[in-house]
Amino acid sequence: MQAENVAVESRAAGMRLRSGWSRWLLAGAICGVIGILAGILAPLAGLWRYTEPWKMVAELLVVYVGVMGALSAATADRVTAWQFAAGFVGGLVYELINATGWHAFFFPNDRLLVAEGFWPSILVASLLWGLMVLVVASAVTPRASRGAPA
Repeated sequence: MQAENVAVESRAAGMRLRSGWSRWLLAGAICGVIGILAGILAPLAGLWRYTEPWKMVAELLVVYVGVMGALSAATADRVTAWQFAAGFVGGLVYELINATGWHAFFFPNDRLLVAEGFWPSILVASLLWGLMVLVVASAVTPRASRGAPA
């Protein structure tokens, strides 16, 4: 009986830990780590290239930590499709802003992974943003609220 009480208290503490501002901070931190890895590995793999170093830092802070971290935290209690859709739409808006004026990065030869051409590259990138928000939202959601057995 005492072990069950400890498990319930532990689960409740985990839910309190990942609610409110702590969920937002955790989501932003995870997205920031993903952004750092992407910023280092993508140019090495030839997926995309940054035009200026300061724009890479701005993208990391504003888009990865700020926007995608916020979308991940805000949709953490939503269904999977909602999480993915939020990331996809947020990513699509960002990719279009970048392509039409911000120019923080570009896809060499208008190619990203299997997509070739301007629009296919933008859509593949948006799919990746949606996947990132989905994964991070799942990571910041306590197990008990995901429907795990009690």
